[in-house]
Amino acid sequence: MHKLTVSRIEKSELPAVLGEVEGKIDSYIRKAITHSQGLVENSYIKHWLKNNENKEGYEPLINYLDNLKTFSESSAVFLVSDNSRKFYYEGGNLKTITPDTDADIWYFNFISSGKQYELNIDHDETTGNITGFINYRIEDEGKLLGVGGIGKPLNELSSVIGNYRIGENGIVYLINSNGQVKIHGNKIYIGSLITDLISGLDENMLSQLLKGNQQVLTIHDQEKGNLVLSSTVLPSTDWVLVSEIPESDLYQDINKSIIKTAFFSTILSFLFIFLFAYVIKIFFKPIDDISHALLSIAEGDRDLTQRINYYANDEAGVLAKGFNTFVSKISEVITSANTIGLKLNESVNTTSMEIAQTVHWANDQERNTHQVASAISQMESSASEVAQNAKLAVKATENVLDGASKGQQAVNDATETIRKMSDNIQQTADTIALLNKDVEQIATVTDVIQGISEQTNLLALNAAIEAARAGEAGRGFAVVADEVRMLSQKTRQSTEEIAGMIERLQVASKKAVSMIEEGLSSTQEGTEKVIIAGDLFRTIMDLVAEMSEKTVQIATATSEQKSMATEITENVISISELSQKTSSATSSCDNAFTCMQGLLDVRCGFCFEIYSKISTFSERINHGWQS
Repeated sequence: MHKLTVSRIEKSELPAVLGEVEGKIDSYIRKAITHSQGLVENSYIKHWLKNNENKEGYEPLINYLDNLKTFSESSAVFLVSDNSRKFYYEGGNLKTITPDTDADIWYFNFISSGKQYELNIDHDETTGNITGFINYRIEDEGKLLGVGGIGKPLNELSSVIGNYRIGENGIVYLINSNGQVKIHGNKIYIGSLITDLISGLDENMLSQLLKGNQQVLTIHDQEKGNLVLSSTVLPSTDWVLVSEIPESDLYQDINKSIIKTAFFSTILSFLFIFLFAYVIKIFFKPIDDISHALLSIAEGDRDLTQRINYYANDEAGVLAKGFNTFVSKISEVITSANTIGLKLNESVNTTSMEIAQTVHWANDQERNTHQVASAISQMESSASEVAQNAKLAVKATENVLDGASKGQQAVNDATETIRKMSDNIQQTADTIALLNKDVEQIATVTDVIQGISEQTNLLALNAAIEAARAGEAGRGFAVVADEVRMLSQKTRQSTEEIAGMIERLQVASKKAVSMIEEGLSSTQEGTEKVIIAGDLFRTIMDLVAEMSEKTVQIATATSEQKSMATEITENVISISELSQKTSSATSSCDNAFTCMQGLLDVRCGFCFEIYSKISTFSERINHGWQS
């Protein structure tokens, strides 16, 4: 069982945990890679770099970088020309990089590595913050034009890795292909080699860890004890995600399973012992029944109606049969004695009934007297409290009515405010709708500019053809036609960019209209709910009026309580008469009981003689059984 549990943890659960964290990190990095790829594959940027970074295209480039930074929600956007070695960002030209500067060595290491892209963590020179940069090669037909990309803040990624826990103390962190820690929950370890963090990690184990094939390694560290390591390579980079778990945490569930198994084994043992004791008890039950019956007669109240219900053909059965016969004979003797005393029992029963009735009357008298006294006291107290509560209820009713009136006024004011807000939102929606129409008209203008650009390009082409026909005389005209054609192409590119911006603006305006419509709907719903609240306040006022009527009824009930006090006084007089009857009945019972006393003495002597004989017999049985 222990081996199966260990195998399940190492082959299923631990890889699943690594896969979960890997998915979150890869999703975060993949977005940054996609935005960087879009930057370096932009045809305008490639054209601008190939044309020696002309001044005319500088400002559109900076605007594009600034828009990309906002759109990608990144902290930095950059472009480095391999020709001029100039470093561009959304704020302009930051610097010219050189291989002798430590802050610029990343560029030369990257282009010499041959990688298409890489993830690099470095300081952002514009903000000073540690940032994760996606460096992406810019190439055209196999020729290197430069490097571009975006920078993402590491706060979110560090939070995902630093806050993740496996068990109680298990952690995850990122290392590069050289074993250097890049992201760790404890910032002091960033930049250190993993071999410095784990003393027992040798070169062979490090090589297996960097392969990232989710192989489980158990390593002893001098400070942390036995550690279980596993790793996987992030698909988007060559970085390795490492999980580090104390062995005691990983196998804690196994220890719990062993304890649970021992617990259930103990329970089963106790159940088996209980079952064995139960079987033994059933086996000796006939003998126990006989012994209990004998002891019950010998030590108890000498009940001779008891019988032993055991009819088996064994020693216990013979003993039970003899016992039942003996008790039957004794019972016949007692029955004869009881026949003699029947008349005496009738007389005694009659006397006992009269005495019981007398006691009952006396108890009723005492109980009724106490109840009446208590009721009178409580009624007087209740009448006073009810009167006081009636005054308080009237005052509370007035306060509630005043509060309900103020609440009604507040609801009316809120309704008017929400209606004004609804009108303002409607005016805003109309304004945005007009803006949307103006944007559509601008789109029409861009279509016209696009057509003019195409016609200009066609005219330039025709002019170039005519200049070629003219030979040497048309050479100057051909240069002008070529410039016109290039201007037409730039106009077309700018028009396409404007069209894209207009399209985004249209989408945003439509989204704003939709959100305003939703807000208008919510405002209308709020108005309806405020109206409902007003109705509820009116209902409260009606209930307060009803409470006032109830207060009047309470005052009426107080006067009725006074009349009830008179009736209670009459009941006290009746109780006094009942007391006199009780005294007379008690005297009669006392005389009858005196007459019967002589008869009872005669019977008691006879019964005592029989009882003595039975007691002697029972003592002998008890003595024989104990021996």
